[in-house]
Amino acid sequence: MGLVLKYIISIVFSFLLSSLSVCYRWNYLERAKKTFKEIIKLQTKVLGLFVLSYTVLAALAITFQAKKGYDNFTLVQLILLWDGLFCIAFIDYQTKKIPNKLLICVLLIRIIFIIVKGILNFKSFIPLILSSLLGMFVGGFIVLACMLISRGGVGAGDMKLFAIIGFYFGLSGIIAVMMYSLFLAAIFSIIMLVSKKAKLKTTMPMAPFILMGLSVYYLFL
Repeated sequence: MGLVLKYIISIVFSFLLSSLSVCYRWNYLERAKKTFKEIIKLQTKVLGLFVLSYTVLAALAITFQAKKGYDNFTLVQLILLWDGLFCIAFIDYQTKKIPNKLLICVLLIRIIFIIVKGILNFKSFIPLILSSLLGMFVGGFIVLACMLISRGGVGAGDMKLFAIIGFYFGLSGIIAVMMYSLFLAAIFSIIMLVSKKAKLKTTMPMAPFILMGLSVYYLFL
């Protein structure tokens, strides 16, 4: 598949995925029953932001695939993870809550891809599933320990999200994503404290920093 064709397809699917994400976000925040057209009409600015963001993320992924030689199978999986995490981060920023339905969708995408990959190459299935489960366990366990130590400073949604990312990237991947996410969150917290826009007890959504940590890991490493 040519590079230009991939960009065109990514733009089309970015618009479709953005529309679905905006509708889900509206229903999650407003809990109001409206038609698809009504939501899109009311949320034109948010839709534009999502379309732009999803298109940029897909374009970056395709560009780096061309440079680093990722296969199309991996590329599609990571773009869907990226898009799902963007929607999760957007909702977490507004509500400080991570929707379980979106987490389940992101998890199911990975499960489907693992099953398909196992069918295509059965020899790689067992190592792949073991690596994914190990990453999931470690990612969830570390955040669970932080939850117990901080006594509510870290949310259950963050634990689930890190566990799912570990399911995607395995042990080495989740450790790296976690380190970058926490580092970026720490830098932001210091800036907010120094500028007196936050206090020590101020809580902040973690999903946006997880999105940035994942982006650093995927794009530059």
